[in-house]
Amino acid sequence: MLVVVAVWEDHEASRNTTDHEANELAEIVWLAHQFPEPQRPQIQERTRSYAQVVVEEEWPLMAEGRSSPRAWALLDEIRGALNGFEPRTEAGQILYQEGLVRIHDLADARRKRLAEVSEGIPAILWVVLGVGGLVTVNFTYLFGLENTWSHRLMVAALAELIALVLFTIAALDYPFSGGARIGPGAFKLILNRLETSKLGEL
Repeated sequence: MLVVVAVWEDHEASRNTTDHEANELAEIVWLAHQFPEPQRPQIQERTRSYAQVVVEEEWPLMAEGRSSPRAWALLDEIRGALNGFEPRTEAGQILYQEGLVRIHDLADARRKRLAEVSEGIPAILWVVLGVGGLVTVNFTYLFGLENTWSHRLMVAALAELIALVLFTIAALDYPFSGGARIGPGAFKLILNRLETSKLGEL
């Protein structure tokens, strides 16, 4: 059960990483609205494109343990658009520094998310879990009961419980693939927000 808890915590950490990345992207969208021409439309266009590529292209790739080169390129373009801004006032300098921090945090969250795509339980631990389950089930045969059917039912229930635990571990092991995979909902919310808000106007 400790392995289940550990895998669940890793799964939730991956979800938090995804939410953090999406939140940083949303902050960049908000900051972009305060930039002058030509940085404002450049950053807005690239943040929208980044969210679209992550949702439509990269998320399916992550199920195969891969990432999108286009998303990396768009991230570099967002940084390049910001670097093209030359602050001439104290307020502009603060805005510029905030933008640099947000882009750094966005890139950091992205790298962390992609690292978590291929992180799973080592093969040796699966061997230990499988052997441990078999030994536990076989161990019950040492405690015979007068009622044969009760003993069989106990063994079957224990075997089913162990199988369910192993199934849960397998489902949560890789957070971006399988039945319990994390979806791109956080990025879809940003795209929906851009479609309904003036902040996304180019």
